[in-house]
Amino acid sequence: MVVSELGGSSGLIEKLKQVGFEFEVSRDAAREIQREINNLEAMGYSFEGADASLYLLARRHRSDYVAPFELDSYRTVERALSATSRHNREIESEAIAKVIVNGEALQEVAEGNGPVSALDAAVRKALVKFHPSVTAIRLIDFKVRIIDSAAGANAAVRVLIESTDGHHVWTTVGASTDIIEASWLALSDSLEYFLVKRAGSAPG
Repeated sequence: MVVSELGGSSGLIEKLKQVGFEFEVSRDAAREIQREINNLEAMGYSFEGADASLYLLARRHRSDYVAPFELDSYRTVERALSATSRHNREIESEAIAKVIVNGEALQEVAEGNGPVSALDAAVRKALVKFHPSVTAIRLIDFKVRIIDSAAGANAAVRVLIESTDGHHVWTTVGASTDIIEASWLALSDSLEYFLVKRAGSAPG
C-alpha cells in the first residue's frame, strides 16, 4: 500500500494499523496526517519502507505525546589526516551534540568513522543517563538517495536508516538538502521510535 496514494483517510488508518499504531485515529486526524505526509513528500521524504517514521509522524499528532528527547544543537567536524597519497587519506570525525531530556540539557562529544557515526555516538552518550537502553541499538544499514540529480550539489537527499536492538528491526527516513541533517532526522527517528515503543513494548 503506497503511503502517498492511499485514496483517503480510511486507507491511511488501515496503513497505520499495519505499522503497529495502537491508537484510534479519527477521519479528521487521518486527513491532517495525510496533509503532512504530502508536504513532507514534496520535500523529498518517502515513507515506503520507513514504517517507524510513519508511526512517529502519526504519534506526534496526538495532543498527549511527549517526545523522549529533543535535540538542542549539534556540530560535526571532519579532519583529513596526513596520507601517502590522495586516495589513502584517513578522515577523523568528531561530533558535539546537546539534547534536552526531562528539561535537563545534556551535551557530549564523541568520535566516529564518519560524521553520522560520530553524531550517533555523541547523542547516545547524552541520552544514556536517562535512557540506558539506547546502548542496545545498532545501525545495520544506511542508504542515501539523491532526490533531484539535475540540481547537482544543491540536490536534496533522502536517507534511510535500518536499526536493530538485536531482536527487532525498524527503518526510518530523513530528507534535506544537507546530508548530515537528513541523516540526523533519520537517526533521531530511530532512537525516538525505540524509546517510545520500549515504554510500552519492544519495537515490532
